[in-house]
Amino acid sequence: MRVVIGLMLVLYLVETKRLRNNGKARSLEVSTTFATPTESTDTNSSFDGEDIFTEAPWTDKQIVEEILKRYRFPDASSNISVSVSMAIDTFLEDKSPHLCSMQVTIKQKWMEHRLAYRNFRDSIHPIKFRSLNYIWSPSLNIDNAVVMTPLGKDDIRIYSNGMLEFEQRYLLSVDSRSNHFNYPFDARNCSIKFSNDDPRASWSYLSNADVGQANQVPSQWIAISWTRGWHSLTILLKRNVQSIFICYYLPTALLTISALFPLFFSAFAKFNRILYGVVVFGATLTLVLHFRHPITPYVKGIDIWAIFVTFYTFICLTESIFITNCASRRLIKPRTMKAKRTKYFDETDERAKWINEAPYYAQLPEPSPLSFVTLLDCIFRIIMVLTILAFFAFYVFCFCVPYWDLK
Repeated sequence: MRVVIGLMLVLYLVETKRLRNNGKARSLEVSTTFATPTESTDTNSSFDGEDIFTEAPWTDKQIVEEILKRYRFPDASSNISVSVSMAIDTFLEDKSPHLCSMQVTIKQKWMEHRLAYRNFRDSIHPIKFRSLNYIWSPSLNIDNAVVMTPLGKDDIRIYSNGMLEFEQRYLLSVDSRSNHFNYPFDARNCSIKFSNDDPRASWSYLSNADVGQANQVPSQWIAISWTRGWHSLTILLKRNVQSIFICYYLPTALLTISALFPLFFSAFAKFNRILYGVVVFGATLTLVLHFRHPITPYVKGIDIWAIFVTFYTFICLTESIFITNCASRRLIKPRTMKAKRTKYFDETDERAKWINEAPYYAQLPEPSPLSFVTLLDCIFRIIMVLTILAFFAFYVFCFCVPYWDLK
């Protein structure tokens, strides 16, 4: 009798192991035993139930195949609560002045009890689905998207309790009308509006929005603040002027200031003043013409700056040419006092020298009166210095201060 019972147990163990390897059976619940208390004293027939029926956890592939066999799509009357969150990864360079471009990550979460696999493997680690073609997913749309391009593959994860996590990445461009009068010290609002076409999905509010991480990546725009609406996300942006300031404003400002230096040269240094002014004006004009900025039918802040620095360096060059030409025509040679001698006296006669030669105070250099050219040059110096200081103060208070106040 004991031999028969032992053979039955061995056959049962072999059959269970074979089915387990095929992924079609599972022996998690074992409620029967073939050993009696009176027969457990024999060492040849004693078996530990836990050692016999313990098997490795199911793989992800086995779990997916098993839950898809019994899965059914929810009915039209179902009400599935969906949580939607969005993260702005980075702001991209705008292809159009009226478009706001960014890289976004949209994450949706909902519960599907039909997809729970806790009975097969209870673990905190989710399994990944390759596609959503075989299960239901909410249809999320962005209504005001002008360009919406998917990036990479969708990330679908299912947890053991039946919670799904669906993550998508897009290159998104939405319409954003803004005034570029203060360019590049401008700001604008960028709105993203959501909608859902599937009535089975129920979500009424954007659960989470992460925009701060986009500021960690150098980009054209900086997010100042953002607000979550009913079905929308509104972001207040201001332009990142660091690169524009270093590549454009700083060089042109230094060239404009250096255009004042020839005005303090001598009025007779014609070649030096003109050559210096031509180099400064040419470099300024080159920077202004080769800098790319949005073309608008109205004058922008950067246009005002470009007009001033170009006109200012040209005026400094014109002033140098005018002053040096006037000085070269009015060049006065100092008079030399020569003693008049008479032929009636001998040159060796001391008395004749004393009478005929001019006195010593007559041979001293006479202070020449202030010429018109010198006076005009001094006036131009004062006017040009005051002009550049006044313009810099005007530009800072009108464009830079409002930009710095945006926090």
